[in-house]
Amino acid sequence: MLQILNVLIERVPHIKAKMKECGSLLLLERLLHRSTNEAQQTVSDSLGAVSRSVTVYNSTTQVNNSYFISLPSQARQQTSVQKGPCVSVDDDVTMEVPKDVLSQLRNRSGGQLNIGAFWFHQDSLFPVDDPNVTLLSPRVVALDLGQEVSGLQQPINISFYLQQPINSSIYLQQPINSSVYQNVSTKPQCVFWDVKAASSASWNGSGCVTVVGDGKVTCSCDHLSVFAVILTPVGIVEPLTASELFTLTVTSRVGCSVSLAFLFLTLLTHACYKMGPSENSLWIHLQVCVSLLVLNLSFLLNDFLSVLPGDALCIAMATLTHYALLSVLTWFAIEGLHLYLLFIRVFNIHIRRYLLKLALLGWGLPTIPVAIGVGLGTYGVYKMADTEGAGTQLCWVKDTVLMILTYSYFLLVLLFNITMFSVVLHQVLKARYHSPAAQERGLSKGMLLSLLALSWMLGISWGVMALSGIPRLQKVTLFIFCTINGLHGFFLFLRYATLLRKEKQTTSSSNSTNLNKSNRP
Repeated sequence: MLQILNVLIERVPHIKAKMKECGSLLLLERLLHRSTNEAQQTVSDSLGAVSRSVTVYNSTTQVNNSYFISLPSQARQQTSVQKGPCVSVDDDVTMEVPKDVLSQLRNRSGGQLNIGAFWFHQDSLFPVDDPNVTLLSPRVVALDLGQEVSGLQQPINISFYLQQPINSSIYLQQPINSSVYQNVSTKPQCVFWDVKAASSASWNGSGCVTVVGDGKVTCSCDHLSVFAVILTPVGIVEPLTASELFTLTVTSRVGCSVSLAFLFLTLLTHACYKMGPSENSLWIHLQVCVSLLVLNLSFLLNDFLSVLPGDALCIAMATLTHYALLSVLTWFAIEGLHLYLLFIRVFNIHIRRYLLKLALLGWGLPTIPVAIGVGLGTYGVYKMADTEGAGTQLCWVKDTVLMILTYSYFLLVLLFNITMFSVVLHQVLKARYHSPAAQERGLSKGMLLSLLALSWMLGISWGVMALSGIPRLQKVTLFIFCTINGLHGFFLFLRYATLLRKEKQTTSSSNSTNLNKSNRP
């Protein structure tokens, strides 16, 4: 059986792409069970890419000590089974099962208990989905009893010793303690290879507690499986728990739905009103609403399309979502530019074919980076893992460079619009302060709502995402953004309705003046 298991692992280059298929994953699990059950006596052997040690506890064996095995460093490529906690300088992994758990499991198995310890000399069989996450070391180990074991009241302990640098950027040549741990850029997490999903597998941290200290990482787990330690970057992506990710998903969907409803209402209001040739501000507001509507709609459809078979639909949806986001940011910037022309430059602001040029800029400029992204194949399934190794996925940008460029573009637009809004706010306050009418001084509730709606129209409310680069504020930032996103459509509708009412009043006043002039003798 060990030969069959070794053949499976040696063929990693041929089956690695298929290891996400349920059949291959369950086959590996069954081979571990069979290799453990078939041993009639204590054996320790090694063959190629996998080594094993099976210890047999029959009905007459007295369980006086915990099961303990130490695994030498890979350089030696041999096994060492020990019954006590005696670790040599060459050992890099130890596994321990408390004696009370041994007695409990032997009684459950009907008298004889086989414990199989497996360690794999290459980790290619167990890929890590997130490119920012790596394994602590190539050592991947497994504990097996020939059957599934979970829900242990007393946990088993697997310790991974740190004897060499993890990678070029992180040196751990001394025992990890609280002060050193705070200075490194990654943090370890104990995980197991979860094959319980319907058609996929991944590293999952549920049921395991990670303890760092004394130059090792100790994993205390309530089940038996394939174990390893992953390094999660600190300050790049702060992982969410399963409950936090679920709450964030629900909040974002509700927020998008509410915003989408008000955006549809804005378009419906526009459809019922005949536009005039001088309503440039209303026209620009309408483009912002359309781009936001496309973005929210594509986001709501994203979850559904990301789980469908085939890559074409997901790539198309990722492309549309990214294009919609860049269009929204561009129209935010156009709003700031239009505000500059109206309130700051004021004179000589006539531009030939102004609206046509804005349309080409707002809808045409985002096509350039999107076309480059399609050509480079940067769109596809993007997975967001939680602390338990599960998570969710969506159709989005997979390339880190393109994401950084998009974020930089967002920061530039935000800085420009905040500057424009600050200048306008200063001028409004200055004008009202010097108003000859005492009742016009200060800001009324209507003026405050109008300024608030203007800030939403400029996308300043998205400024909270600028704080997402701070690790300690990432979670709070995401929840705040998803909450205020539901108000985005409402404030855009409020701003559009306000300008629409002013336009109607201006038109009515103009018509009334013309009528009075025509009635004069």
